[in-house]
Amino acid sequence: MTNLEHMRRHFANNARCNLCGAEVEDVSHVLRTCLHAFCVWRKLIRTEKLHEFMTCDIKTWIRLNMTQHKIFVREQMAWDLMFGGTCCFIWLNRNALVFNEGVDEGRRPVLECTGEWLKTTMTTVILVNISLRRTGETRNRQGISWSIPHLGLG
Repeated sequence: MTNLEHMRRHFANNARCNLCGAEVEDVSHVLRTCLHAFCVWRKLIRTEKLHEFMTCDIKTWIRLNMTQHKIFVREQMAWDLMFGGTCCFIWLNRNALVFNEGVDEGRRPVLECTGEWLKTTMTTVILVNISLRRTGETRNRQGISWSIPHLGLG
């Protein structure tokens, strides 16, 4: 939960970002404009598109990145996967830094190499998918469902 949401729910007295000191920590700030997130995005996003990437409204930002893969990205890759993975990593890293009361110097290199780590992971995913297609293996999705868990004791 962001500090803006903490404040709205009366869990905190201010909405300030604990990492960079920005006045308001909302989802857009955590995932894009906080220095910790920006350092990751600037490695992945084309320089001429960085301003647009950082300033469009959050819903448009998510939609564009999940559906129109070539708008912002520097290199050809499975951008929807890379984007989702990067957002997740930024959020998890932010939580680790905030709840461990400050910047853990040992984690900083991990944040700096996120782009390379995700590229490697996505390349592996793509190669596995290509291999599965070539061998004719596919996922059988029939019979997979979710049901409400039983709440009783018996």
